[in-house]
Amino acid sequence: MSLRARLLTGTIAGTATVLLCAGIVLYWVIRERLWNEFDQALCARASSLASLVEQEDDDIEVDVDYRAMPEFDQAERPEYLQIWLGDGTTLVRSPSLGAGNLAPPPPEARYPFVSSVGLPDGRPGRFVAIAAFPRLDSPGKRVQPRRIVVGMAKATADLVATLGRIRWLMIAVALAALGLSAGLLFATVGRGMRPLDRLAGTIGGLRPDDLSSRIDLGPLPGELVPVVDQMNSLLARIEAAVQREKAFTADVAHELRTPLAGLRSTLEVSLSRERDSQAYRADLSECLKINGQMQ
Repeated sequence: MSLRARLLTGTIAGTATVLLCAGIVLYWVIRERLWNEFDQALCARASSLASLVEQEDDDIEVDVDYRAMPEFDQAERPEYLQIWLGDGTTLVRSPSLGAGNLAPPPPEARYPFVSSVGLPDGRPGRFVAIAAFPRLDSPGKRVQPRRIVVGMAKATADLVATLGRIRWLMIAVALAALGLSAGLLFATVGRGMRPLDRLAGTIGGLRPDDLSSRIDLGPLPGELVPVVDQMNSLLARIEAAVQREKAFTADVAHELRTPLAGLRSTLEVSLSRERDSQAYRADLSECLKINGQMQ
């Protein structure tokens, strides 16, 4: 795998990991915030409904006008209300409950009590319950307030749908950001690799018959400066080695030229005419001497 491909693969993978982690954290924060707001709104509704409960002596009256609160009396996507006394006796049940009931919080529950439940109509929902004391109809009388528990339940389909839209929106944004990042990274890496491409082209253009050439690319990234310096140093050493070889070859040729000429002239003179053995012997001795000098 090329260096360019490795850089692109690594940076894109790192960017995707960062975007994924950031998206998960952001979605979790948004999800928790929306669920908390949903629960707080239900608790606020339950608190406002608790203010409708009055206590006169030991009698408790609940004044709930379902005409003003049609969400508790509608057939389509209703909300549910149930109010209990502290001993679990039901005071009020909204018409939307029909023959069903909301399950009261367990005795050891802390208020406000929040849980996910299945609603009487089968939809998933959220149930909240708060503990309160009714308003005293005669504040001057010494009456022991009786604790009540107000429970409300509401479907969470809209909230779940909203979270689904947010999730898909974040996925789309993350993919778009990843694509844009990949494009920018491709351009950035390509621009960063240009000095390497220029270096490769310059090295490829060096001629073997011109070893005096050196690599000069102008301003370079700091990472490439040592590479270029080492390449120029290598070229200088190669040039010096070749120069030494040329000088040695010239010296050898010069040193061999004179004895070879003497050897040839001796042989030519010896063969120019018939001679006696003593003359041939003298010429051969001269050739042997010249040969010794060459060795």
